[in-house]
Amino acid sequence: KGIGPKKALKLIKENNNYDKIFQDLNPEFDWNEIYNTFKNMQIEKKYNLKWNPINKEKVKEILIERHEFNQERIEKMLSQFKDNKNSSLDKWG
Repeated sequence: KGIGPKKALKLIKENNNYDKIFQDLNPEFDWNEIYNTFKNMQIEKKYNLKWNPINKEKVKEILIERHEFNQERIEKMLSQFKDNKNSSLDKWG
């Protein structure tokens, strides 16, 4: 039987010892390798976010046509943006 996020959190809180947890579970993979990958992951600390104008038609296509979101709700949300030339995500309010 698999372990979901709730059971995983419970195991960590109860044991606080990864070696013991995985020894008891006897997984078919090298958990240390996965743990070390996340623990020692390189993180980019210098970055710059650039917001582009919102393409309202593309948003509608993706959310309404592809994913069947409610059209009225999406159009209401999009109407909160000023005209497309001056709108970007950093002006969301």
